[in-house]
Amino acid sequence: MFIYDLSTCNLQFICTFASDMLKLALIIMAIVAVSMLLLTVNIWLRGGEFRSQHIGQSKEMRRRGIHCVQSMDAMERKKKRLRR
Repeated sequence: MFIYDLSTCNLQFICTFASDMLKLALIIMAIVAVSMLLLTVNIWLRGGEFRSQHIGQSKEMRRRGIHCVQSMDAMERKKKRLRR
């Protein structure tokens, strides 16, 4: 079992480690900030709108005969009523 003795740890190592961790955290925050900025610019260039993500409004999904779950459920219920 490995036991770390804090009394052998010097203050210089702790300060260096904390400084390195702070630098890493700042670099990560800068990368995230630049990513968010680029995503925002991309949205502005598109005019602030996205294509619809609903399955029922997608031309390709309609071509393949795929509908949203609610529509498919309603169609199945209608078929069952007609069979009775």
